[in-house]
Amino acid sequence: MYNELRYREFVTHNIFRSCGMNSTFFISKDDSNVPVAEGYDATYNENNKLEWRKNIYSFPPIGTSDGGAFTTVGDLDLFMRALANGELLSTELTQEIMKPQSTIAREFEWGKIINGYGFHFTYDLSGKLIRMYKDGSNAGVAAMFAYYPEIDTTSTILGNQTCNIWELHWKAESLILTDR
Repeated sequence: MYNELRYREFVTHNIFRSCGMNSTFFISKDDSNVPVAEGYDATYNENNKLEWRKNIYSFPPIGTSDGGAFTTVGDLDLFMRALANGELLSTELTQEIMKPQSTIAREFEWGKIINGYGFHFTYDLSGKLIRMYKDGSNAGVAAMFAYYPEIDTTSTILGNQTCNIWELHWKAESLILTDR
């Protein structure tokens, strides 16, 4: 008989701690003793006045497989480096996760985006890979995580309120890629 680990235990042991992500956890949002930023959602009251409300009741009480882990910018950098260096997956699976998995591209005047396993891949007009990234937002939380393989650099924007993380990302990226 084998010892079956629960999802959170498996991910914590085999990903978070394996990468050295010591500030990343699945925690209950009502645990008042954990040093994490609370999320705030922008809402408007009946007088059309902006109010900020805690997002504690917007999600399951503890993280699930589609999100809910609390992390830091530094820990996400550790994760990406462990992934890119083949420390989390087999060589074959590392190669697969680090490339697009679709033939369908969203075309733009500056290039294209193609989806992969968990990541999106952005190419310029010449077909050169610019970044692989993952982004998302929900009530009171937002994240934009990008990896630039050519210069082995990560850029992460984390927000604990309703905000335009994409605008912040573009500003940071313009600084990162200035000398490119």
